[in-house]
Amino acid sequence: MMRALLLVGVLATTALAQPSAPQSRGITAEPAPAPSTPPTAYPPPPPNAAPVYPSYEEPARRSDQAFIALGVLIGAGGDWIYGAYAGELGATLLPDPTLTIRARAFGTLYAGTMESDWNGDFWRYGLGAEGRMCSTHTCVFGGVDAGYQRLTLYDGSHDFVRSDTGLLVGPRIGFDFGGAIRARFALELFEQVGRHRSMTVDDIRRFETVTLSFALGYQL
Repeated sequence: MMRALLLVGVLATTALAQPSAPQSRGITAEPAPAPSTPPTAYPPPPPNAAPVYPSYEEPARRSDQAFIALGVLIGAGGDWIYGAYAGELGATLLPDPTLTIRARAFGTLYAGTMESDWNGDFWRYGLGAEGRMCSTHTCVFGGVDAGYQRLTLYDGSHDFVRSDTGLLVGPRIGFDFGGAIRARFALELFEQVGRHRSMTVDDIRRFETVTLSFALGYQL
């Protein structure tokens, strides 16, 4: 028994006296980076989807409630040539995007007639109505006017030569353009019926006139 214990003690001592085997140093791998978050995928468009374009709205037209203008006119008819500074006032009766109806009043401010070196007086006042079709900045119009007109002529000695006084009626067409300040052009084809007087004649006369007018005005 003693010999067995002694043998175990020798074996244990021998084992402890043996040098330990060196441990190998391996390469330590760094941890792999975490995978990046993938981008969010948008859903595909529906099949046969119509393309979407930016919307465009046409600029709004100016209001057309009233109009005031000053201008010039020149015309001729019968035995007359005349010109004037004139004014007009307008007020919208029926506003409509397609056709606007406007009432107008017009009249001469300073006017005259001429023939050779003779001259005389001219005045015209009246009322009318016109229909207007407009885009953003431009309008075309047509209407009918009626009024009263007088033309006179005197020679170089201021002696009476002739006169025509009477009712005036006829169509008017033209266009205007701009914003609040508007330029306005018109062609008037009027007919006058009334009293004709000269040094030898006094009777009723009818004749036609053609007038061109230009005005600058303000639209409210």
